[in-house]
Amino acid sequence: MKMKSTFKKKILPIILLVFLWGIALLVQFTSERPTSTSDSYLPKNYNFLAKIDAKSIFKETAIELLFEAKDEKVLSGMNEKLSESSDIKGNLGIDLLSDAFVFSVPFKKMTIKGVCVNLKNKSDFQEYSSNLISKNVFTHVSGKKGYLFSASEKISEGDKKHFIDTELGANANKKELKTNTLQKNSIYVITKENVFGANTTFSSTQIGIKTLKNTIKVEGDLTQSKKALQTINNIDFKLKSDPKLFNFASGIIPSTLQDTLKYFTNKIGLTLPDIKSISFNYEGLEMMESVILPDMNLIIQFQEDVSTDEFLNNELFLSTLEATSQENSVIIEGKTYYIHQINSSCISIGIDRKVNHTKSNHVFESNGNLSNLFEIKNGGMFVSFLEGIPVFKAPKELFNASENFTLVIKRNDNRYKLDGELKFKEGVYTMNELTKFALEIQKIF
Repeated sequence: MKMKSTFKKKILPIILLVFLWGIALLVQFTSERPTSTSDSYLPKNYNFLAKIDAKSIFKETAIELLFEAKDEKVLSGMNEKLSESSDIKGNLGIDLLSDAFVFSVPFKKMTIKGVCVNLKNKSDFQEYSSNLISKNVFTHVSGKKGYLFSASEKISEGDKKHFIDTELGANANKKELKTNTLQKNSIYVITKENVFGANTTFSSTQIGIKTLKNTIKVEGDLTQSKKALQTINNIDFKLKSDPKLFNFASGIIPSTLQDTLKYFTNKIGLTLPDIKSISFNYEGLEMMESVILPDMNLIIQFQEDVSTDEFLNNELFLSTLEATSQENSVIIEGKTYYIHQINSSCISIGIDRKVNHTKSNHVFESNGNLSNLFEIKNGGMFVSFLEGIPVFKAPKELFNASENFTLVIKRNDNRYKLDGELKFKEGVYTMNELTKFALEIQKIF
């Protein structure tokens, strides 16, 4: 037992450092080696595709962990992951320093998700990937490409063969994907055919994600769905942004969200028309005596006229929230929310007596301090409990390490341009923080 403990404490960290150093050197010496990115290797009818430039990501991660961040917490976490036993026996023969593709394909009333990778050793992949095969999972090899498929339900051997023949075979009648600048990013994502549902606001998207030393950049092109013509509006009333707060404004209100909001507002006694746009500045939550309330200012613009009387003189609404009404305000356990009429179809609700608003040139705009999303005042032991849960702790630590965040969507007829950036604080490194996030969040799986 003592020898095993000594091995884990002394030897494994050295192995980890050698492993990372090897990745850095290998990427450096193979940086000019071309990798195949042609979509001729991909299923013909995919409706979701993500291309991952593993080479550049490995290079950034290895260099940052070794030479820049030197974060003992991350190195220790990776040490533990490397020392864990794996269910996969043997070497799958995958080339980890080449492009990888993740995709989904609709097939015979089911969805088949898959991964396509370059192979270093075809025989190893064929031998050891067989351990993964089940009623839902199957594999395939074509040239130097290896595939792992997972069907959403049990799939017969005949259907597996039919899927491979029609989606990857010689008769698949593929069309080459037109090259664009977005594909040069570390991660490139395509969605089409309303992959997330019939009521999806954007029927197709192309998004590129680039990881820099202390910044994550996002850019993309979005196409509006024909069924979503009424779900994207101008933002006529937007709260002025405060860099210390999390600021949000959207004229994109999907019909599914409208239905959800109506369901919950009806539960608390409110009868409201559809929302045209929404804007809020968020400071965090505050723990009161028996409830948790938000510290925020909010502007809601509706599609039809609405009156502040719906809130101020609505007995069911007030009694449901155990609130009292006084002049232009609603008071809940000592916290006052001021409610004002901006125009016949627009109202403001918030902790400030007066709010300053402007008009946005975008259909979606968010920026400011992401750490406010996990701020809970007077939380005490409740916050301590939450910080022990990975799904809360991981994003909180990631956002606390950030300095600024921006994300906007601009309109151009029925097409839209997406631009965003997450910048980390000085001395904080992107891949180190993402590695730390991944190590923490994997604990829930």
